[in-house]
Order: sequence, then structure tokens, then C-alpha cells
Amino acid sequence: MDGKSIDEIVTELDSCFEIDAHEITLDITNFLNELEEMGVCLKKGQLDLTQGKNVISVAIIHIIQNCNSKCIMCDCWKTKGQIQTSRSDLHPLFTKLKMMGMRSIMLTGGEPLLHPEINEIIDDLNQLNISIDLNTNAIDISKMMPSSWNKISKIVVSIDASNKEDHVKIRGDYNFDKIWSNILWIRKNTQNVSIGVRTTINRFNAFNLISIIDKALDIGVDHFGFSPLDVNSDSFARKKIKEGNDNPTSDKLLPTKEEITIFLKKFNRESELYKRIDYLFGEGRSQWSVSDFSSCFNHYMRLHHQKNSSETDCNPCLFPRVSMVLDYNGDLKGCFYSAPFGHIKNLKDVNWTYQNRTQGMIESGICSDCRGKLFCGVNVNEL
Repeated sequence: MDGKSIDEIVTELDSCFEIDAHEITLDITNFLNELEEMGVCLKKGQLDLTQGKNVISVAIIHIIQNCNSKCIMCDCWKTKGQIQTSRSDLHPLFTKLKMMGMRSIMLTGGEPLLHPEINEIIDDLNQLNISIDLNTNAIDISKMMPSSWNKISKIVVSIDASNKEDHVKIRGDYNFDKIWSNILWIRKNTQNVSIGVRTTINRFNAFNLISIIDKALDIGVDHFGFSPLDVNSDSFARKKIKEGNDNPTSDKLLPTKEEITIFLKKFNRESELYKRIDYLFGEGRSQWSVSDFSSCFNHYMRLHHQKNSSETDCNPCLFPRVSMVLDYNGDLKGCFYSAPFGHIKNLKDVNWTYQNRTQGMIESGICSDCRGKLFCGVNVNEL
């Protein structure tokens, strides 16, 4: 904002666009108030991340490690339900986070619909007035009671391929058509539920993303999310993503240098994908802008050259400032890749301060080569 006051910003906007000055003033004021509730304050034109506040506004909760898709970039499906967090263990965590100001929770896995207490967990969150995002592969929606679907605010379905053949290569199942049919069922049988599709960008879909987007739009999908491949960590239940020369994620899914070069050359203002993303982002329906797509493929090229995306920067991004992760084994973590700062079985002993949640991240240097640096928010030190 370059040190400008709200009145100055409104005046500048009013000179460029036909707007209601009173309404835009209210919008900006409300936005700043929401940021402050999250511990982010604007003072004298600078973002001040208030050290005294430890607000966790969004929590990502892995409730089960089992999955019914055999994705080549994940090992969750190999556990066959051996690791899951019970409703009785989750409820105290939900209550604690609610007291700390949390507004929403993303239930994820593995595949959360395989959790035997999924309906009861959703009821508990509803009673606490916590907004629910459900991250699912939508293979077996019968696991959840029909009434439970309308208790969810947002449903995010993972779609990584534009056709059956590529779906099998990536996910190891034959449920491509079933998933799309289930998304349509959810659309027709829910009210006021936002439905989204999330796609991990890989070599099989890089040149067919427009097909995924158009198919989703045709059945009434509301929003689109995208993610870069994770090729460097042992997250997603992977003991070691890289053992010797065997790295299934990079070997099978990472676009080649030639494919990356072609994509970046074709991805311009004249391309259909560029236009579609630009439009959806402008409408608030795409998580990524066109520049994020370019950043993703440049990130992939750096991976080929074995260069980190932020080699000299070990500071956390914004994710641990306002969020946290419950891992499969009950560990409480500042992000997907960090060391735990506590455990769900010992909530009374947890130090919830931001400094404690990120101390291990800073000391280990784990943030230096994290893909999230590009997509989870700016570095705190850059504000």
C-alpha cells in the first residue's frame, strides 16, 4: 500500500474505476480487521505480524493414513487403515483450537471418507461452529451419510488426470468416470456447499489442464486449486521419497526439461489455458494466477538442475503463522514438512506460540528448499 491511508487508496481507486467510495472503504476496513484477527496488522504501510498473537485460523487435520487410491506419489494406501485418529482424541484438539480463534478445519487423509467415525467427526465440528473443508478423492461417497454433506462448507476433490488412461498411471485405480459422476451427485444433492477440484501439476496433465477445467465447469464446480509436485520430502507417509536412484515422483510425474520449455513457451496471453486461468483468477475461482503457473514450471526446471527455489532463505513462509497440521501419528506440526511441536495426546503440555511452532523449522533449515515457499505465502522477513 506504499504507506497510503485508506482515504488515499479509495480516492485513487475512485479515479480509475466506477466504485461506491463508501462501500469500498467498508470493504478495506473489514479486510484489515480480518487480517488483525489473524495476527497480521497493517501499520504505517508495513505488514506487522504481531508476535503476541498465536491465532491458528485454519488447521489441516489428517484423520486417517489409509486410502483407496494407489497414487505413485504417496504411500498412504499401503497402511490399510492401521493409523487413524479417533473422534475422542480429535474433539479436545478441536475445542482447544476453537478457543484459540480457529475458524475452519480441512479434514484430509489419506482418504478421510474411509474413517469409521467420519459422520460423528463432522457433527462434532458443526456443534463447535467450525467451518469444514473436506479434501477427498470422491471414489466412495457412500461412506458418508447424505445429511453430512450439507454440513460441510467446501469439498475439494483431487483430480490429477484429464482421461482414464492417465488416471490409472497416476492413481492406480479405474475410478475416473465414477469420480466425476460422484462430483455431479454432490453438486445436485447439496445446498450452499462450495465444490472445488485440486490438481497436482505433472507431466500427464501439463498440456491437458484445459480439459480438466472445462469438464469441471460443465458440472458446476465452483473453484480450482493447483499444487506443485513434492519430490524432495518424506511427507505423505513416504518413508523416504528418494532411495538411491529410485524417485517415483520425479521419474514418472515431473515434466522433462523439454516439456517444461515447451509449456513455458506456449503459456502466453494467446493460449487458451492462460486466458482461462486469468479469467478464473479474476473471478476469485482459481487459487493460482497465471504467474503462479510460470513459477511452478520454473521451479520444476530448477529441480532438474538440482537447485533449490530459495537456496539462501531458511525462514518460514506465512503458513505456520496462521495454520498448523495434525500428522497421521498425532504429531502437531507447523507445516507438512516440519518437526513436531507437540502431540495430540498431550495437549496440556503444548506450547502454542508461533516462536515454538517454528523454532525447529528455522534451526533445521528445512524451509530453504521447500516448494511451499512459492505457493504458501511470502516470507515473513520480506514484509
